Amino acid sequence: ACDMVKITDGTKYGYAKYPSGEIIIEPIFVTASSFSEGVAVVASKAEETFMSHYKLIDASGCELFDFASLNLSLPQDVTVFDHHDSFSVYKTKEGYGAIKINNEAPAENVLLSVVPQNARVYDKYVIDKELKKFYSLSEEKLIGEQFLNIEPFLNFFIVQNLDETYAILNQNLEVIISNCENIETYNNTLKIKKNGLFSLYKVEE
Repeated sequence: ACDMVKITDGTKYGYAKYPSGEIIIEPIFVTASSFSEGVAVVASKAEETFMSHYKLIDASGCELFDFASLNLSLPQDVTVFDHHDSFSVYKTKEGYGAIKINNEAPAENVLLSVVPQNARVYDKYVIDKELKKFYSLSEEKLIGEQFLNIEPFLNFFIVQNLDETYAILNQNLEVIISNCENIETYNNTLKIKKNGLFSLYKVEE
């Protein structure tokens, strides 16, 4: 986990180590997010009254991606969400996309043809918020069946089928348990009702 916290001099933002307080990035940004999985979204002042385009930076302050490359009219024309599973999802007037951060290769802009649930990527997939289907990033298309609901839980997905039964899928979308009458979550514990009986399972993160 990243041990960087946001600091301010009253007008601009930077970052320091926690809990030592050692300043790693001086307050030079007019807007800055908290770090999420080692990546933050920042912007500096381009002119006296204008903000520069957003950038993704790592914990040392190195630039990972500049949203100016999207050719937006204004910096505010994009909303950038927290970084998860190597991707930073963003939204523009044209739709959604995701910036893939790979330490061994340049950042990659992946356009999404769906509205991503929770505005994030889950490993190799995005959950289509509207259709309740999985969208494969590698295949660039919706895959598998449609569900009534999909809820991520740690490294799994809890799905409600069209017949209103519940199932649990792993990260590869393989069925772990099916035909459940109900599944509830409590922290890292699953409460599963199947065949009228309840079972509790503690899931390791």
